[in-house]
Amino acid sequence: DLRIDLQHQPSYFLPDLLADSCSSPFWEGERTGLMYFRLTVYNALPRTGLPERFDSYPEFRRHLDTLIRNGLIEDTTKIWWDLRPSSRYPTLETRIMDCCTSLDDSICLAALNVSLTRMLYRLRLANQSWRRYPNVLIAENRWRAMRYSFDEKFLDLAKGEMVGFPTLLDELIDLVREDAEALACSREVAHARKI
Repeated sequence: DLRIDLQHQPSYFLPDLLADSCSSPFWEGERTGLMYFRLTVYNALPRTGLPERFDSYPEFRRHLDTLIRNGLIEDTTKIWWDLRPSSRYPTLETRIMDCCTSLDDSICLAALNVSLTRMLYRLRLANQSWRRYPNVLIAENRWRAMRYSFDEKFLDLAKGEMVGFPTLLDELIDLVREDAEALACSREVAHARKI
């Protein structure tokens, strides 16, 4: 239930992680007009995109077990959402990011992701949570990240207005500062500004 509860909250931040990882503007040697074309290929498949929302782990299992029982998927590893509960480990898997072109960028995004997850877990321990926003708004930022990476504005969901990505990134880094310090990865998280 903890993983299902936490799965919904990071969705807000998935476009930020995506924007900092975009590295596939070409397809078959041609510029596509997108900064992350690979995701458009995955989006054509079922069970992809932003995660479904479930109220509990038993509800999650009931729906996925229906797919398994009917031979539509072998197991839950065939769920390719941008973020999903791992079927093998007691973790969440963040799957939205593109393949980074440098090791430093990869480490940065891993540090940012784990700091973000720790922050959300810390909120939950204090009986709090990150506000859930409709997928239609998150999907808009997801699309903008695919299209522009961090070169254009994003919709600030709390303010309801367009904001430059550097501003949103600074807010995210400040938001996870305590957690990055606790995990000894502040330098790696700060590298997001360099990306």
